This record gives sequence, C-alpha cells and structure tokens, in this order.
Amino acid sequence: MSQLTLTACPDADDVQIKAVSVDPSTNHIVISWTSNLSPYAYGYEFFETPGVGPADAVFDAGQTSFVLQREADTNLQIRIRAINRCDDGTIRPGRISENRRVFSSRIEQWNCARDIRIYWGNASQSIRDIAHFEIFVSIDGGTFDSVATADASQNFTTISTIGHHGQSLRIFVRAVSSDPTIYANSMADTLTLHLAPTPNFANLETVSVVNNTTVEIRTSVDVSEPWGNIYFFADNALLRTASYSDFLQNDGRFSLPRIEHAFYHFKISDTCGIVVRYSDTVAKPIRLVGNLDARTVTFSEYYGWFGSTIRYDLFEIRDGDTTQYTWRLPNLPHEFTLAETELVMNLSYFVVAYKISPTGEQIDSTRSNVISLISRTEIPVYFADAFMPSSTIPANQRFRPFFISMPNDQMRFSIFNTFGQVVFTTTDPYHIGWDGTFNNRDAQPGTYTYHFELTRGNTTTRKRGVVVLIR
Repeated sequence: MSQLTLTACPDADDVQIKAVSVDPSTNHIVISWTSNLSPYAYGYEFFETPGVGPADAVFDAGQTSFVLQREADTNLQIRIRAINRCDDGTIRPGRISENRRVFSSRIEQWNCARDIRIYWGNASQSIRDIAHFEIFVSIDGGTFDSVATADASQNFTTISTIGHHGQSLRIFVRAVSSDPTIYANSMADTLTLHLAPTPNFANLETVSVVNNTTVEIRTSVDVSEPWGNIYFFADNALLRTASYSDFLQNDGRFSLPRIEHAFYHFKISDTCGIVVRYSDTVAKPIRLVGNLDARTVTFSEYYGWFGSTIRYDLFEIRDGDTTQYTWRLPNLPHEFTLAETELVMNLSYFVVAYKISPTGEQIDSTRSNVISLISRTEIPVYFADAFMPSSTIPANQRFRPFFISMPNDQMRFSIFNTFGQVVFTTTDPYHIGWDGTFNNRDAQPGTYTYHFELTRGNTTTRKRGVVVLIR
C-alpha cells in the first residue's frame, strides 16, 4: 500500500513596495508592490508608521496596487507583507517589507524672475532605480501636462513662466524607474504667479524725417499696466531710453538722431528691467536725393508697413513759398524728372508715404528728408557790426552770420585778430557763433576780421568784413 505525502503550507513570499505615489487629482496615496507567487497566496496587509497593527488589507492575491483613502503625508511610512491561507484555514504571513514614503515637491519664485524653480525631496524613499524625473504642471486647475525632464541625479529644475502672470500653477514631480511602467508622483505644490506685467502689443507706427539731423518715431504700446522702459535703436545702436511716464507724456512720439540707412526699432522692459517685448516691425525712413544737373529727384522705399499698401506723393516748394505743389507717384521707389522751367527756381522737395486701407482711405503717413535744388543766385547773408558778450540781449552776446540754412549747406566761418591769428572757426551752419573768447580766455576788445564762405548746390557766397568786440 502506497503512502500519501502532504506538502506543508509555507509562509507567504517576501514582497517589496515598488512605489509609493500620489494621485494628483485626489492627493491620495497609491501603493504598488511585487507579487506573492505562492500557491497559497491570499492577500496583503499594509502597515503605517506611526500606527499599531495592519492599517488596511486587500484579499486578492493577484492585486499589485492599492489606493489608501487618505491625504498624502511625507511623515507617513508605509510597509507591506503578503499572507498565505492554508488548507486548514490558518494564515501564514511573510516578512514585513522595508519602509517607503511619498516625497514632496516645492516651488520657489524670485522677485522679477521670469521663471520658477521646482525642488523635490529624496525620491528614493518612494521608488528604486530612478532613471529620470518629469515635471507636470496644471494651470488654473486644468489638466496636468509634462513640461520638463531632469536627470536622476538632480533635485531641482527651472521652467519659464512668461505669459502666466496672475495664473495659479500646481506642480508635481514624477520619479520614473528604469522600468518605465513604474513611477512615483510627489506631493504637489501650488503657486499664484505675480510677474511684472508685459505689454500685450508694441507697434512701431512711423519714422519720419524732421530735419537733416532728426527723425520722429511714433509708437503705439499697451499701457493698461505700467511697464519699465522703452529703448530706441538704430540698427544695434541704442539712441534713447525713456520711461513709462515719459511715454505717456509724449503720447508715444519721440525725437531721435537721424542715422543714414539705419533701421529703427525699439524694445520694452518690465518694471524689473527685463526686456519682455520687441516692436512689431523695424522701419527705415524714406531717403530723398536730388541732382540739379540731371533735373531728377530720387527716393527710396519706406520700410515699416509690412503687408500694407503704400502711396507716395512728391511735394515741391518754390522760392521758399509755403505753397506746396504735389505729384502722386507710382507705388514703387522712383526717380522723378523735373521740367526744364523748374530749374530756374529755388526748389525744395520732400516725399510723403501714405498707408492706404483696402477701401482707399489714408490711414497713416511718414515723410522723407527735405532736399534743396537752388538756382545760381547769391545767398542772402547778414552780419552785425559789433557784439557784446556781457549784453543782456542773447542775440547780441555772440557774433555769427545770419542766413536761412538749408539741408546739405557747406559753410566755413573764421575770425582773425589783428595779428592774423585764428581766434574762432566753424563749419557747422547751425553753430551759435563766437562768444568773444580765445584759448578759453576773454579776447581783448577791439576790431576783428571775419571770412565767410557758404556753398549750396552749385552756388557759393563769400563775405569778408570786420566786427567790433565790446567789453
């Protein structure tokens, strides 16, 4: 007769927690673990520290994850053990696993920063064999989206917050195991962003030539919230800086140096001095040149109205008369030939470009420099007989030629003492004149000689005379 051998019911297998994670929607703790492969496997018990005895249990041998219906807490230590149930109904538990706990993440924002830094705790307390970290962000209660990754050796990363002023960010960090199906989420942190405001728009409207040395730039910038400064450039050269209050006071219009062939543009900084917006376009003013001998005026295209229809008008001023004669010109850079009879006059020209709406309505305009084509007549120039630097009348305090200056004038004005020494000289038509000094000292009262030469186009006027310096 054969003997029947019975197999003893063993203790349950030792199991380990693979990950202790946080459900971001509920903030509850989610546990996953290795399986008890014993044929007597019956379930699992969970232990919490602090606490006495099992805090919870599942009685499904095939289950490998469970949600603890309580708020996540980094002080809460979680352990697990498997249990077998023998044929006679006895329970044979395995050993209790090592402690695991959730880890936390924390957001820091610095004053004036356009980004935030996310820190996280020791994630190895929650999961082993970390391959990398992923950072998830929810904006104003929306869905969580992955926005960045970090190496397994890191415990912080930085993300940009531009465009999220006033919004609430909720962030958690996910530690991803080398087994990509296993991960652990941190506890989340929430922050409402308070960033220096960024203007919603910054438009460069026009750049017009005012005179031979100056242009006017007209801008339109969002002023609903105060920003910092506006910086004006010609190509890469900074020409002027103005504040938010300056912008309001000037209604967005600013005078800048005229730089030939340069593109004008601007930048806006926030109240922290960080550049946050650039002008929507760059602009190069119209440049007008003339040739008296060839009887032509030529102008360049206006750059600044991308995608807009432009009409050009040429304006003529005859003999200094303010009555202006105009010609409507083609919608292209153009060379305009003057009539023969017009060459005997003193003529000035400038071009205006117009932005035209699809319905033909004029929306905006910008003008070129003024050029002068002068006939061969002597240029009127006047001089005083004497001057007194100590006079209370400003016009009598300096000695200078009086004439109507025109763009492209070439002038030389020099003054000599009785010994033939040059005591003053200038080639600037706009110079305010001689103040009666020589080598930074008051010159002696008496008679001085002046030489003056002015060239305008093909005409040159020369004057010589004497002036009395009175003390």
